[in-house]
Amino acid sequence: MAKLRIGPPDALGFAVDPRLVGDWASADGKERVKVRPLDREVYIIVYNGDLFRAFHSGVGGVSYASVQDIDRSDRKWAYIAYTLSPDGQHLTVRAVNSETIPDHSVHSPADARRSLAAHAKDPKLFGDEPLELQRQKP
Repeated sequence: MAKLRIGPPDALGFAVDPRLVGDWASADGKERVKVRPLDREVYIIVYNGDLFRAFHSGVGGVSYASVQDIDRSDRKWAYIAYTLSPDGQHLTVRAVNSETIPDHSVHSPADARRSLAAHAKDPKLFGDEPLELQRQKP
């Protein structure tokens, strides 16, 4: 977990991506995600009942989100990369490995962006298996 988000959305020109807004679930239904816009820059995410806020950022052509568990007292950030299928029905989420980009190495949003760019080709950049989600009908 990191102390800082990747970067301020306005500085990078990124706002909420309306294609992400909606209800998502894994094929087996065990993982459930709701994504809602709070305003033009902030997402509110409910992941299996846990509440998060998130900001979109881009580094080296990869879409990332800085995600903060707002139910935790330390409110640290996690970085995730995501891809959305062209038809907008499938979302793949990969968590950045905190051992590859350790918390103590990130002192500013610029540090976070530099670290992600420097490790872009590192096979250890991402931790667990990707989370594959399908859009749910309202």
